[in-house]
Amino acid sequence: MMKKVKMLFGVMCCFVAFCFLLSFTGCGAANSMARTMSSGQVGCPPDSIIIENLVNGLVTNSWIAKCEGRTYYCSQTADGPAYCKEKKMESSKDKK
Repeated sequence: MMKKVKMLFGVMCCFVAFCFLLSFTGCGAANSMARTMSSGQVGCPPDSIIIENLVNGLVTNSWIAKCEGRTYYCSQTADGPAYCKEKKMESSKDKK
């Protein structure tokens, strides 16, 4: 009985480790895809775009794209195109 428990525990540990490692490979692909989708919207080549706060939802994905000192808020719904909007700069009026 103990052998079965130990074997089951070993299999579960391997499965958890595999899932953990698999999640990291997805991040790189998603990051690359976000850079590519943002490129046409922000006017920078994909290699010069930095992606932050990438959130992959069931239907909507969102992220922040940065390039050439500018920040853009981007989103994509289902398999549709990405849309990005540049962050508004705070004026001195907004700070009061």
